[in-house]
Amino acid sequence: MTSVSTDIRRGLIYAGLIIAVAGGAKIAAAHGVLGSDWPARAMMAVIGAFLMTTGNAIPKTLAPLSACSYDPATLQRLQRQAGWTFTLAGAGLAIGWLALPVPLANRLTLLLAPVTALFVVQLLRLRRASRAV
Repeated sequence: MTSVSTDIRRGLIYAGLIIAVAGGAKIAAAHGVLGSDWPARAMMAVIGAFLMTTGNAIPKTLAPLSACSYDPATLQRLQRQAGWTFTLAGAGLAIGWLALPVPLANRLTLLLAPVTALFVVQLLRLRRASRAV
């Protein structure tokens, strides 16, 4: 079970990492070491890594049994599915931004973000439906 301080710490680390990577890539691009599209690529790759680690942490976050008004096994199954969704979306985002041309990577992002969100919303609806039964 992760604590709130651990979650906040992880978020601050990734926020700092996004700023540092994007800034470093911008400086490297200004000096001709990297291409001009690498600051955006690097930032999106770090965001993809953040989604992967968040997806990895979702199934490991367990609510206390006393707080569950529904089947804990159902919640764990839904958390596992949401975790896989975030992990795969983050991997797709990171790999896409590092390997694809920028216009295609933009399209991939515009496809992955709503599909991931809709899938997680559907999982939440299924959880709510199973709670009503």
